[in-house]
This record gives sequence, structure tokens and C-alpha cells, in this order.
Amino acid sequence: MRRGRSRTPPTTSTSTRSHGEGALQESPEDEVVLKRRSSLAAVAALLSLAMISAVGAVAEEQRTSAADGHLQARRLLELAQELYLQEHWLEAGEAYLAAYEAAPVAALMFNAGQAFRRGGACERSLECLRRYVADDDVIARDEAVQFALAASRSATDDEEACRSVERLHRAIFEARRPTSEERRREAQGLAEEAQERYLQERFLEAAELFEQAYEVRPHPAYLWNIGISYLRAQQWLESVLAFEHYLAERPVEVRRHPAAVAAISALDAEPYADDPRMRALCRALYVAMLRADCETTAADARACLLPTARRLAGEAEASFLQERFLDAAQLYGLVNDLHPDPAFLWNVGLSYLRAGEWLGSQRAFERYLAESPVEVRRHPAVVAAIAALDAEPYAEDERARALCIDLRSAIMSAEREQATAESEP
Repeated sequence: MRRGRSRTPPTTSTSTRSHGEGALQESPEDEVVLKRRSSLAAVAALLSLAMISAVGAVAEEQRTSAADGHLQARRLLELAQELYLQEHWLEAGEAYLAAYEAAPVAALMFNAGQAFRRGGACERSLECLRRYVADDDVIARDEAVQFALAASRSATDDEEACRSVERLHRAIFEARRPTSEERRREAQGLAEEAQERYLQERFLEAAELFEQAYEVRPHPAYLWNIGISYLRAQQWLESVLAFEHYLAERPVEVRRHPAAVAAISALDAEPYADDPRMRALCRALYVAMLRADCETTAADARACLLPTARRLAGEAEASFLQERFLDAAQLYGLVNDLHPDPAFLWNVGLSYLRAGEWLGSQRAFERYLAESPVEVRRHPAVVAAIAALDAEPYAEDERARALCIDLRSAIMSAEREQATAESEP
């Protein structure tokens, strides 16, 4: 065992439920320990922030075209926001419309109407606001909105069109106000149902319900959860687009945080990534935004990230026990990104090993060794196991599996000898 540490890392919080110091065994004959962190094992509730939703589920055969649309929509949205901030109203309106065509999110149509209204293009603004209302059943049922729509149809010149735009804009604004108690209750009911579906692991249904809650009451707490739900449903493009829209709503310090910039750049560099790579890029963006939020807005970034790390650690352990090993490996990797500890690297390696991902397992165990005492790293069995892996980088499946198991066993043997040596007087 490593010097100065038990196989279970020390508890960092006394407010979470402990899972104890026990070890999970792979089989009675095989001493395989899933390392735990007691303070990170409790599963927390969904995060309280959120982001706007993205396009619907993407079929596998449409991956390339969907990636193109996603990339185009994001670039057009960034252009539209920049033009709006520069008060180039008409150009911003056209850019918002182009973004809507690439990714039909209702908020983009509303933004286009706003830009045209500010630029004095009342007919264009009226057209956009009508289309926005048509896409939102809740707002379309509002009496003031219905009255404003009916009145707008009688506009015969630019002056009347501009008055109609102002009237419809005020009606929409009032209908969307989050202070409306009726809408607040309706949104809360949808959000509670969405959280139930999430806890039942019906993630697509949860995403759809969070989207409905946001349409009723535009509140960021619902929107971030859309992105998380799509992430858990393995709808990578939808999740990425949702997270990026969320990021666009954050302060400039968050948007320009190095972690967020790096994650966005990685996505831009691989618009046609395959499914496993897109999963990794999406989760990297998720972690980057959490880090950016906490490091720019919280007094104690580590404490800010800890609740999410606890939740993810609980989900990772549950995935491992349910034999969803690849998911467990990805989740433990996220936990280590948020709250670095060698125990999580060990769990990543073990999960990849059980999933049959030999290369991922080898890399995780080697990263774990890099954090281990020198006596473990230089143990003859460990050195021999690493040398055997280096000698056969292209080993076939069964041989690669045997080499990874040998490395794991060598590490455990070295740690046992180190623990014994430390316990002797």
C-alpha cells in the first residue's frame, strides 16, 4: 500500500454518507479492489444551473450533417451576439435567423425579432415574433399575446407595424415573466417530473421535460439540466450545443476561462469525431464549464466543485456495480478531473479492464503508478509488467488482456509488500 495513505483515501467532508472502508471483490479468487473515497460516494441532486436545449436526437447515419449543423449554428450564434453588442441590429437579426435555420431553437427566433425591432425593421420583427409565438404553445395561449397577434394582422403601413411590434413584444415579455405564479407552479411541476425521470435513468424524457419547464419559465436552473440529461442519454451533439448555449449566457470571465476555451477549441478541431471521442469531448466541456464557473465566481473553487465530484463518484460506483464498466470509467475520469486523487485513477483502470478496453486500462494504471511511492514503481514485478506491455504494443485481444491483468496484479503485490514493510518495527 502506498506510503502514508490507506487504499481508501481520507475523508474530506463529514457531511456525506460514508460507504465505509470495505473493498469490492471481483471474485472470491481474485483480489480486485475498487478504491473509494468516502466523502465523494454520496449521490447529490441535479446541479442547480442549466442551459438552453438543442436539436432532437441524431441518427447515426446523419452524424456528419448534424455535426456540420451544430458547428455552423454555434458560429452564427457567436457572430449574431457580437453584431448585437455592436448595435448592428439588422445584421444581427439576419445572423440569428441563419443560426435558427441551422439549429431551430425558439430563443434564436425571438432574438432575431428583437434585433430587427431595435433596427426599425418592424415588418421583419413582426414576422419573427409571430413565428416565435407559434413555436411556444404556452405563450400562444396567453390572452394578451393573442390580442396583440390579432391586432398586428390589421397593420397596413410601417408606423402601424412598429406599434404592433411594440405591443406584441410587451405581451410576450409579460407572458414570459418568471414572476407569474401560475407559470412558476407549472414549470416547477414539470421540473419535478423531469428530476424523477432523471433519477430513474430515463434521460431523454428528463431532457424533454426540462425543455418544457424552460419554455414555461425561462430559468437557467432548467437549462443546464437539459445539457446534463442529454449527456447521460449519450446524445453528444445535443448536449454539446446545450452546454455551449449555456456558456454564451455566462459572464465574459467564464466564457474566456482557459479551461472553457480549451474545451471549445478541442470540439472545433474534431467536428466529425466518432462516438467514443465525442463522448470524451462532451464530458471535457462539462468539466471545463464547472471549473470555469467555480474558479471565476466562487471564493473557494475546490469547495464549489466538491458537490459535483460527490455526485459523479456515486454514479460511477453505481455504474460499476451494475456492470456498466465503460460508463464507470468515464465517470471516474471526470471525478479525478474535478477532485484529483490516485484512487480514482485506479478505479478508471479497473473499470476499463472490466470493459475490455485494454489500452485505456493500461494508461490509467500507469498514471496511478506515477502517483505511487517510488518503492512501488520500482518493484521488480511492476517493472517486469511494464516492460512486457512495452514489448508488445500491438498484442492481440487475449494477450493484451493478460498483460493488463499482470500489471494490475503486480501493482497490488507491490503495495502489499510496501504496507508490510511499513508495519514492521
